[in-house]
Amino acid sequence: MKIRLPVGDEWIEVDTTGAITVSPGLQGDDDSEYKAALDGITSLILACVCENVTVNTPAFIRALETAIDYINNRY
Repeated sequence: MKIRLPVGDEWIEVDTTGAITVSPGLQGDDDSEYKAALDGITSLILACVCENVTVNTPAFIRALETAIDYINNRY
């Protein structure tokens, strides 16, 4: 099962096999702190999917966008 979550103009795709794909615009440059923060977000999304949390709701997507905005502003 694949779920594509919109994040503004970008997206994060996750499936229950553990595969996570992030759109090129979210991959950032070589900033390791940015990549670590994004990895934390994607790991949380995967954990939610594995625990059958509905991640494609408007509220979850808004929270995801808020978290990504924070990461983008911080790094």
